[in-house]
Amino acid sequence: MRMVKGLKEKLYEEPLRSLGLFILEKRRPRGDLIVVFNFLMRESRGAGEGLNAGTSHYPIRDKVASMEKEKRREEKRREEKRKKRREEKRREEREEKRREERREKRREEKRREEKRREEKKKSLQLEEVF
Repeated sequence: MRMVKGLKEKLYEEPLRSLGLFILEKRRPRGDLIVVFNFLMRESRGAGEGLNAGTSHYPIRDKVASMEKEKRREEKRREEKRKKRREEKRREEREEKRREERREKRREEKRREEKRREEKKKSLQLEEVF
């Protein structure tokens, strides 16, 4: 590492700190983050689809990834079942409403028919009187 005048006597970390630079331990993870960021920016259309697609050299990570994938599948199935139940419930409610409307219509028709009969009965009674 080339030294700037006045920083030669200081330890390794002090000149870096005074220049606003990172120590080597922090530069490596930072470099990794930059690489990941650039990858995501380039592949932003896919939103990082390939990040977890392959298998890793860590069987535990593979197992966790497969468990998470299964969990997402199960959640999707549950959501589909909930959606189906809601649709069935709405359909049943609509059918019940239609049935009730038909019942009410029949009741109204019966009332009208009863009213016609009574009027006819009254008119017949009036005719008999005259």
